[in-house]
Amino acid sequence: MGAGINFGEDATFITPALLRVAPTNSNVLIAWPASPITFSLQRKSGITGTNWVNVTNSVSVGSNENQVIISPLGTNAFYRLKYP
Repeated sequence: MGAGINFGEDATFITPALLRVAPTNSNVLIAWPASPITFSLQRKSGITGTNWVNVTNSVSVGSNENQVIISPLGTNAFYRLKYP
């Protein structure tokens, strides 16, 4: 009998959503697929560390995507989606 992991009947698996980043005039559009699962967009200024903060810009839905417009910060910024 092979070894395995039993997640049970109530297990929920979430497919990772990919971010799409595109320039828009003098801003940047960050988008990800619209889904009934709620993700929070987070950012931080450095690649190391754990100081992620929620992006407070409003999220709009268009073309079946969640979309956020970001003004350039003038420094590096790293973004991720966080669930829940």
